[in-house]
Amino acid sequence: MTATSVLVIGAGIVGCSVAYYLAPEADVLVVDPMGLATQASTQTAANLHFQLSYTALKGGEEEFRRHARIIELNDDADRRWTALASETGGRVKVVNFGGIVVAESDDDVDILRRKVELERAAGFTTEFVDRADLADLVPEVASGVRGASWHAREGYVDAKTACYELARAARERGARFDLTSAVSGLRRSGGRWRVDTDRGGGVDADVVVVAAGAWTERVLSPVATVPMEVSGLTMSVTEAGSRRVEHLVMHTSRPLSVKQVSSGNVMIGGGRPARVVRVEGPLGWRTEPLRASLRAGMDDAVRVVPGLDGLRVVRSWEGLLGSPADDIPVIGEVPGQPGLIVSVAGHTGYTLGPTCGWAAARLALGQDPGVDLTPFSPGRFAAVGVAAGGAR
Repeated sequence: MTATSVLVIGAGIVGCSVAYYLAPEADVLVVDPMGLATQASTQTAANLHFQLSYTALKGGEEEFRRHARIIELNDDADRRWTALASETGGRVKVVNFGGIVVAESDDDVDILRRKVELERAAGFTTEFVDRADLADLVPEVASGVRGASWHAREGYVDAKTACYELARAARERGARFDLTSAVSGLRRSGGRWRVDTDRGGGVDADVVVVAAGAWTERVLSPVATVPMEVSGLTMSVTEAGSRRVEHLVMHTSRPLSVKQVSSGNVMIGGGRPARVVRVEGPLGWRTEPLRASLRAGMDDAVRVVPGLDGLRVVRSWEGLLGSPADDIPVIGEVPGQPGLIVSVAGHTGYTLGPTCGWAAARLALGQDPGVDLTPFSPGRFAAVGVAAGGAR
């Protein structure tokens, strides 16, 4: 039997952030049977997208206002990523070259104007850019783009190294990692948490932080309900080329993200679906490519950024994404389960990773996280009787 003050379940960007922030003040053990950052944290675009996202814009005013709760978290995330880059001596690589969300129709322009109003009312520094000024600010976008919203701090994180360097920094602070054991049971016993694993023995902990992404619902199922929806995402990367995209480019009404990284390769993502298939074993799902998604993503990218035409795509892949059923992050202690904390960012996982980690770490220590977590409580699902999710 292993004992620890805090057990973190999940070694992706959120779990590694929890460990990093907790390790100076508590004994921390991170467990993940699939290894360090083997799933969504290294399979996605790792954009830093602080503006309200595509998923928030597609549902009308009510969805706008519901997702606007995230603005405070996004603002916090911007500061935390900057601090992490500094605290790790640049080993966590963060690039802030600005980002735009483009509109190709009058309806999209209206949506963007409303989005900017909401963000600015919350103290967030986005601005609307009309067609006349767009060519000077972002000359790479097509003439058919009618307007855009701009945030100067957007960009990306190097997903290939960020989790590894954050885990390395957490280890330097005293955190431990078990990257072979799968959680098979979770229960409260004698004022502590007993977590069974498939390798026998188990772990006793004062506090458990579940930061398991797509696997959160499965891990919590013996004691709590946090319904998740599991989806597959499609990514592509081109050959390296000369500078063709100076900023992160996203779309108001289509699942698109385009950016050119420091190596010269252009990454195309944004949420085009991949097929999700259930399988046996700890993973539970696998993804398969959808040719239509690959084609649509590349067509959208070239239409919005014509300078990409002629670049050869050298690799495409799929990744699993787990989002809470209502598409809003879950951060907080489970009501009626003292010491059981959930921290799931959902579709904005990379952007919000450090903020979710910081907040969960503060809660584990019984301290104020410094942001209002009321809208993100896991108790909201029990209150409204949301049904369990799963692969869609």
